[in-house]
Amino acid sequence: MRNEPNATRVTYNNVLDILKGSPTLSIYEFRRLAQSVLSTLNDAHTTTYQHVYEYHYLPDHEEMKQNGYSLHAINGQTLEKIFEENSNLYSFEAESWGKENFKHDIVSLEGLSFLGFDAHAGIVVTYLRDNVDLSQVYYSSDFLSFEKYAEKYGELLEKRPEKFVSFELNQGQDYALLTLLSCDYNEEYKTTVGRMFSGIKQRKIKNVIVDLRNNGGGNSMVANEFIKYLDIDMLQTGYSIRRWGPMKHSTKGNPVENNKREELLYSGNVFVLTSPNTFSSAMMFACYIQDNGLGFIVGETPGNTANGYGDVTRHILDNSRLILQLSTKEFKRADSSRGDYIIPDLECSADDALNQVLQHIEEIKAI
Repeated sequence: MRNEPNATRVTYNNVLDILKGSPTLSIYEFRRLAQSVLSTLNDAHTTTYQHVYEYHYLPDHEEMKQNGYSLHAINGQTLEKIFEENSNLYSFEAESWGKENFKHDIVSLEGLSFLGFDAHAGIVVTYLRDNVDLSQVYYSSDFLSFEKYAEKYGELLEKRPEKFVSFELNQGQDYALLTLLSCDYNEEYKTTVGRMFSGIKQRKIKNVIVDLRNNGGGNSMVANEFIKYLDIDMLQTGYSIRRWGPMKHSTKGNPVENNKREELLYSGNVFVLTSPNTFSSAMMFACYIQDNGLGFIVGETPGNTANGYGDVTRHILDNSRLILQLSTKEFKRADSSRGDYIIPDLECSADDALNQVLQHIEEIKAI
């Protein structure tokens, strides 16, 4: 709507020249070129994905992690150097989100191919522990499909809970913990949240913790549903500008009425746990809590900005079969004085966020 940024225009023209001079390209080469253009928009939601039916993983990676080794280098290049030289292949606002995507690519055959490494010729993988490195050459045939990887390391792999939403009530320590792995706005979510607040009322619990550390987003209405149980009449949600073809439509940014669940209304403390993996609608959940003064954010800054883009549309490109994802809406947060990012009220390692909150609750009880 405002014309493309200069960096996007220049990169696009350079890529077009490369394409015109290249009679053939691999899918990975083409995606690298496409990403080099899209990444200039600094929009984490506007990106491409490979149309891969099955990923293949470094065969010894889980075992090395369990033995205290960390992946250090590929073909003699440190991971930090590889990301630095290839950061333009990732669409992100917060660099931490780019690094999270890179972290997944660097351990798979398909991700390494996207980064330009040729496993057919052999890749030297170096692990490090206590300043001692251990290197091994892997060929494409060495990589394991996810099914075989899971068979080999089934007991070691972290099990993802079957339910996307669950809660725990701990009356002794005076907290309720809502774990939300994706922002699915459905009957299961609404029923689960209702049951939690019913239990909170019965047990007179004074602290609610919402764990969004591994939530990649979905539908922002999950935040609105949760806030219905909080004692607030009007909710500030900011405003947005949606693209409709050649036109745009703007919301006014007026407060919206909070249709409170009067029978289960909660007035205690709210803590929201965040990490770089807290993304999109999960980030917006934290934003609504922070901008309306409803609770405290604890952990690390989420993976995208509160003043940014989203509500994506997806297309499959005809020839390359790449999945192209594009933002259709621009968002502006309600409290513009807080800047682009959701900065936690208590900044700490995401892994330690829950412990920090529980320690804080104990300190409150002791007063």
